[in-house]
Amino acid sequence: MTKRSVWLVSLLLVVIAASFGRLETAAKRPLWGDEELTLHSAKHRYLHWVYLSSVSDWYGDTPLLYPAVSWFLYRCLSPRWALRLTSVISGIATVFFLGLLGQSLFHRRVGLIAASLLALSVYHINYSQDARAYTLLACLTTAQFYFLVSYLRSKKRRDAAGWGISAILSLYAHHASVFYVACGAAVAVIGVVAGAMRRDTTVDEEDSEARGAPPPSDPSAQSGATDKRSDTGPAKRVARSTWSLIAPLLVSFAGVAILYLPGFNTFREFLDRPQTGEFFTLNLSARFFTELFGRWGNGSQWSVIYAILLLLGLFSVLRRRGLALVCLIWISIPFVVFALVPFAKFFDVRYLIASVPMFFLLVAEGISVTSRASACLISRFQAPTPDAPARGHCALVAAAICGFLLCLSVPTYLVFRQTETRCSDFFQRPEVLTAHNGFCEKHIILNSIHEPHSFLLKSVGDSSADSNR
Repeated sequence: MTKRSVWLVSLLLVVIAASFGRLETAAKRPLWGDEELTLHSAKHRYLHWVYLSSVSDWYGDTPLLYPAVSWFLYRCLSPRWALRLTSVISGIATVFFLGLLGQSLFHRRVGLIAASLLALSVYHINYSQDARAYTLLACLTTAQFYFLVSYLRSKKRRDAAGWGISAILSLYAHHASVFYVACGAAVAVIGVVAGAMRRDTTVDEEDSEARGAPPPSDPSAQSGATDKRSDTGPAKRVARSTWSLIAPLLVSFAGVAILYLPGFNTFREFLDRPQTGEFFTLNLSARFFTELFGRWGNGSQWSVIYAILLLLGLFSVLRRRGLALVCLIWISIPFVVFALVPFAKFFDVRYLIASVPMFFLLVAEGISVTSRASACLISRFQAPTPDAPARGHCALVAAAICGFLLCLSVPTYLVFRQTETRCSDFFQRPEVLTAHNGFCEKHIILNSIHEPHSFLLKSVGDSSADSNR
């Protein structure tokens, strides 16, 4: 088998493991308040009316979730299965897309590690069994960036079409997708233009070398040298190259814009709608990120390990400008929006899950950086050897770190699969936070309502804000 075949088989095994973790207990726990809202919406809204009016509920969930749930409801499945199956499938698909995206952005090993960590993340498993649009948004966001990166690398029209399809679906999954789609489109245009300019510069240098003349960037170039392509200047060449690459994207942009017209009207109404608790925004403090990243990993007690690996991954990414643009935009969008928009417009800590796939990608890149550094350190204490043993050391160290993090997930998952209540049910029953020795609070819930987690919110109003706590 080729290396690619081995990698695909490994990714398939990871997806199978992710499927087991999300399907095993999907129908075990009773419905909670928001899931009952989903059930009511799926039962009592005619599908054509949902599509035409682009109705969204109070929390910003646009109608994509409800037709999918309705389809499963009318297939004679039990209500719990029917409600949660859309989220389960979305969670499994996110793992698959993350593996492919990691291969495109970094390396096959990074994609496989990131997919493995996400597959056993109890935080992600929990919301993959919640009949709301959390994992649906995360899945479609991951698909957007995968097709976007694939198009910038391969220039295939099917990838541009894939981006358009995932973009319009995500816009009808939640209003916050507007920011992801807009930033993704900007990244695509910048990437195409920058790539065209780089290729034009490379062609100029190759032509100059073939004629025995100095490259265009050399100030000593002779003014009398003739250019065989003088009939088309650099600006025209860049324009032609850019147009040939950006045309498929423009078609996708136009399709997304046309199909989103009904949803955009609802988006504007949503922005104008009065909200409760509007005196707060998200407090982007060090403690907030420490607590959040710990829950995204294996629990708040392991937040330091994930923070270190995340910083190593960011350091590696920042050395590559194009890669840094994609990664930083993706992971930062919800934090920037929730820090600027008053509380309860887009704010819901659970919708930060759209950044979880990129979080695990950066953690996986941090593991890769650590493994490469360890391999270099080991090689210094050994006799000179070919490069293959060094690569073997690198793979071994990466597998050891990844295995350690996955082992940390197992006890957490064993406790999770035994819980009889929904962690999200703390909205109606605050005692859920302390049940099972505080499992929900330590591993899943970052609560923005009750006093213990009041550090999450930053007041932007007067004393009347206190009444909204």
